[in-house]
Amino acid sequence: MVLSSGALDSHPHLESPDPEVPFPEPASAIRLARECNIPIILPAAFYHLSRLSILNEWGELQGRSEAVKTGFVAEWGLLTADDLRCLLEGQAKLRQAPRKILHFGLHREEWHEVCSPEKRQKLLREITGVCIQSRDVLRITRNYMGKWNDGNGICRLCSSHIRRDLATFREALWTLLSNFFSYR
Repeated sequence: MVLSSGALDSHPHLESPDPEVPFPEPASAIRLARECNIPIILPAAFYHLSRLSILNEWGELQGRSEAVKTGFVAEWGLLTADDLRCLLEGQAKLRQAPRKILHFGLHREEWHEVCSPEKRQKLLREITGVCIQSRDVLRITRNYMGKWNDGNGICRLCSSHIRRDLATFREALWTLLSNFFSYR
């Protein structure tokens, strides 16, 4: 199964996944991709794996955990040393991505004068900081795209600009996953 950016977005319960719609086990997907020369599934599989805790081991939790039912486990033992290195390098690149490619056009002429510049700047710093700290930056940015309304000091026009910038960042990030999780 190939996950697209839209597939991650359309999953209705990323915070508390629906047991009826589990994610595929990523280490097995990586092994399959390597053995059958299907590199197109590697970026999504590595991204999914990068979001998981190494403490959620398939064999140890099997049948006893909600994580198993929802696909938030991995068969970590299936990873080769090269795959583990690829994962770690990709995670490091993902943590750097918000600093490098998340741009909000801070000096835009389009920023609306009705908005509080202080509140807008605070929100933009918050988004960037949370993205840097998150293991799942695609989910976090999707959540921020729908988080605010007119009652928080940021008008619809500025909210629209922020949503557009987040969408651009998400598309760029999704495109870069194959570079982030490159296999030598």
